Amino acid sequence: MEPRRPGGLTRSLEASLHQACHQAIGMVEQARDGFRRLDGGTLDRVNESVVTLRAGAQSLTSGILSELGNRPGFEKQARLYLALPMHLERIADRGEALAAAIRKVKTAGLPFTEKARREVDSLMEATLEVLAALKDLVRTWSPVLATHVVEAGDRAEALTDEYAQSHRDRMIGGECVPMSSPVYLSILDHLSSIRRHAREMAMDLAPAAHSQP
Repeated sequence: MEPRRPGGLTRSLEASLHQACHQAIGMVEQARDGFRRLDGGTLDRVNESVVTLRAGAQSLTSGILSELGNRPGFEKQARLYLALPMHLERIADRGEALAAAIRKVKTAGLPFTEKARREVDSLMEATLEVLAALKDLVRTWSPVLATHVVEAGDRAEALTDEYAQSHRDRMIGGECVPMSSPVYLSILDHLSSIRRHAREMAMDLAPAAHSQP
């Protein structure tokens, strides 16, 4: 049986939303690889993915207005549907800022401790877990996946708070170079924002998932 999409969401719009989620995953994967290697070419590809994701979000907005704008009752659904591409654009914005922060690590030669590198890498992976679950939710509309996006996001936020506190402790203890601190914290913030927007998308879509028989 075909999964039950949210009321009014067409198959083509579902496909566009799914593709945009896939693009967001690719963007973060490239950012992760760019951080691991501090490679300028990989970071350039992050920016290319940002452009693609923004275009996908704008196309989704146009599709929503074109396919659903004249349907009865659309006004009641407009907040839900038009919020989705907005979240995708904010994810793209944060991806661009993330790449810029990582590039600064490379160009300024900012030292990160091995522990800080592991922390960033683990949050990159946690962000990818959230985005992957969101992408699968858009295809299956499984309430289990909707819950997983939220819970995985919550776990990653708790980890972010733990890492930020650990970083402050390292700063006090003189283990970290002060000039690296703002960039480290900005990377954590950009990843947190990406997850937050993905989480909000899942929460918006969760009623459709939970309406499955």
